[in-house]
This record gives sequence, C-alpha cells and structure tokens, in this order.
Amino acid sequence: MPKPAMAPEPAAPAAVAQAEPEPKPAPKPEPKPEPKPAPKPEPAPAPKPEPKAEAPKAPVAKAPVAKDPVAKAGGDYQIQLAALRSPDVAASEWKRLSTKHKDLLGGLDSQVIRADLGKKGIYYRLRAGPLADRDAALALCAQLKARKVGCIVARKGH
Repeated sequence: MPKPAMAPEPAAPAAVAQAEPEPKPAPKPEPKPEPKPAPKPEPAPAPKPEPKAEAPKAPVAKAPVAKDPVAKAGGDYQIQLAALRSPDVAASEWKRLSTKHKDLLGGLDSQVIRADLGKKGIYYRLRAGPLADRDAALALCAQLKARKVGCIVARKGH
C-alpha cells in the first residue's frame, strides 16, 4: 500500500514545474503589438485615394456598353437582383435599386417572377432586363457587385 501513496507525490511537482515556463512567454507578446499600430496609419491613407480614382473610371466606360445592347436588341438574358417573400416587397426593392443605381439600371425593365420552392416556400424573384447577351449581363452584374448589390445572370423563362 505505501507504493500508491508515493506515486501521486511525483506527479504534483511535475505539474508545478510545467506551470513555471508558461508565464515566461506571456511578456514576449506585449512588446510586439506596440510596434504594429505605428506602421498601420502610414500605409492606410496611401491606398484609399487609388481605388477611388480607379472605381469611377471603370463604370463610366462600361455603363454605355451595357445600355447599348439593351436599347438595340431585346435579348434572352436578365439579371436577378433579389428573391423576396412578397411581390410588393420585390416592387419596392426595384424602386430603391433603380433609383440608387440609375446609371446602371435606368434602361432596364423590372419583372417579378413567382417561384415555388416547395418546403422552402414561395419567393418572388426580382429580375431586370432584357440584356442582349450573356456577356452584357455578366458585365452589368460585375458593376453591381462592385457596389455591393447582389446579382446573378438568368435567362428569360428560367
């Protein structure tokens, strides 16, 4: 019986010995965060003006391209901007989006399509178009996504 009593005693000092090295690494991370905040403010102002200057250039060049195919030919493509639970909400969303992004959506007509998704319920898909081809729809979606507007390409009747 004396043997089991001796076994727990060596285990306890081992745990104490392991706990001592842990506090030593803790002071090391403290000096590291101090140098990090200083470099952050310096690079932040430099990148911000660059994207602002580039962003307006791309939509200005692409917007007429997207409108020309719409005006000249009907096309079989549309963009889907939302899937909502009611047709009234879908109509309100079109009004909001077409006003906010008039330069991109101004030449398009909206369409609300009822979609029965079974157990998921009934949704109303907000689509805009027509667009002449898939490339025109993809280009328009890319511009809308750059503005944080959800967008997918869809074919009429699908």
